[in-house]
Amino acid sequence: MAKNDYQLTDEQKKKALEYWELKTEKGETPSLPELTFYLFGEGIDGRSKQARAMKDFLAEFQIKPKGSHVYVPKERKQLSEEDKAFIENNCDKMTAVEIARIIFKNPKLNNTAIESRTVNDYLKELSPIHLYSDPGEIPEGEWKAPNTYLQTVSRTNKHIKFDAAIDKENMTAMQEKEIRALMRYLNTYRFDMQINAYDEPKDRELFESVFVRYCYDKADLTEEEVDQYTILAGESVMERKIKRRAEHLQNLLDKQTGLGDDSQENAKVAMALVEAIGKATAELNACNKRQQDLVNSLKQKRSDRLSKRIKENASIINLIDKWKHAKTRKELINIAEKRKAKVKEAIEELANMEDVQAKILGISMDEALNG
Repeated sequence: MAKNDYQLTDEQKKKALEYWELKTEKGETPSLPELTFYLFGEGIDGRSKQARAMKDFLAEFQIKPKGSHVYVPKERKQLSEEDKAFIENNCDKMTAVEIARIIFKNPKLNNTAIESRTVNDYLKELSPIHLYSDPGEIPEGEWKAPNTYLQTVSRTNKHIKFDAAIDKENMTAMQEKEIRALMRYLNTYRFDMQINAYDEPKDRELFESVFVRYCYDKADLTEEEVDQYTILAGESVMERKIKRRAEHLQNLLDKQTGLGDDSQENAKVAMALVEAIGKATAELNACNKRQQDLVNSLKQKRSDRLSKRIKENASIINLIDKWKHAKTRKELINIAEKRKAKVKEAIEELANMEDVQAKILGISMDEALNG
């Protein structure tokens, strides 16, 4: 490596040390490009001869500038008691980033922003009672799938229409087959993992209800279709959450605009709420579209499969009908032959009787048998 002939002046050395002390007093470590820019202005980067001279000078004092690759984490923001109260009152309906945008009056915050992480950290500290609008919604234990035939019937009747309820005592063979299939669907590993991922009992109830209503009368679903109906049930829960959040945001916006405050801070809060509502509306539309696409896809797949099965069954039925017709003809011919044999036998008996033979007056056996 070529020797660096560039030397800092005494004035530059003094300014460099003063800047270093100023930054370190604030708890910051200046980088080499930062020091170079401070002394020499634009156009001089960390690879220049000036920067190398700066690095050599700092090394004399055992000072090491911060490298550009070094990540210095930002400190968490401080939450006021008012901020904490707002989080506790809205955490069951809003995400951490939505709360952060309102508290810190910045509609451009994202999930990685230090403000959003600050809110998320506080959410982790809250007890379960703060995370639900109703203490009765706090889940107790895991959801369990029905593991008996009668339990599955009861679970089904809980979710389907009253007029479609299944009578346990008078079930058809098809209904029994469908119930056993539903019990198998509800006991799949994916279904169990998905429904237990929800914290609120209402979400679990909705998830189960949607799945049961779609699948209770379909005993012929493939594993792929069962997974898709599980996804569809999950989308229904997502729709509920988005609607709930959008309504809450709209209520907050109505209250904010009703204050009659034209200050800049109030305008920022209102803007954050408007953007959050717009985002929630877009999410809701996308969720509804996914649900409709899934329903249409599942209907089409099953319709195609049933049509193919009907055609196959129709071919088999035609063969059976033809076989039945051929068999019937053979049976009728056989009956006729047996009847003709019995008549022949009776005529032969009559022919052997002299008095009857005399009365017939010469009629032959063939004439008596065939007319």
